[in-house]
Amino acid sequence: MYMSLEVPQAEKITRAELYRVTDIFLESPEIKDVEVYGSLSRQDRGNDIDLILITSKEKENLFYKLMSEELVKPKDHRDFATLAGRIFTNGREMFTSANHKVGGRINILVHASDWRNRSTEIMNNSYHSNGNFIKNIAGDAVSVQDL
Repeated sequence: MYMSLEVPQAEKITRAELYRVTDIFLESPEIKDVEVYGSLSRQDRGNDIDLILITSKEKENLFYKLMSEELVKPKDHRDFATLAGRIFTNGREMFTSANHKVGGRINILVHASDWRNRSTEIMNNSYHSNGNFIKNIAGDAVSVQDL
């Protein structure tokens, strides 16, 4: 006889929670804007929060350099906190605080404000195996302030 365990589904994240998380990131003078892609960019609720932190080109380059290093590829949200800590002043604390508000379900990308114009260049230098990943995000992403 087989027994199945029902795993409770996590509550959907709302746009109100997205705004609270965004406010934490925007407190940093290093972050100029926050964009959202994925389900929360298209609808009022989602399973997680996929964010693009808009910052300098130097920090974008550092993000992709760190992501290409085997030891820093995020396997879970603690790794994203480590990554944020290596890129931004107080990044670990900022990410951990934001992540705590939504039960550990935030994913980040770090880009300069002109990233859409450079999507092919970014993909060529990216760690991601899906060649259209950045282009797909470019079609989906919107500034949280515009929602």
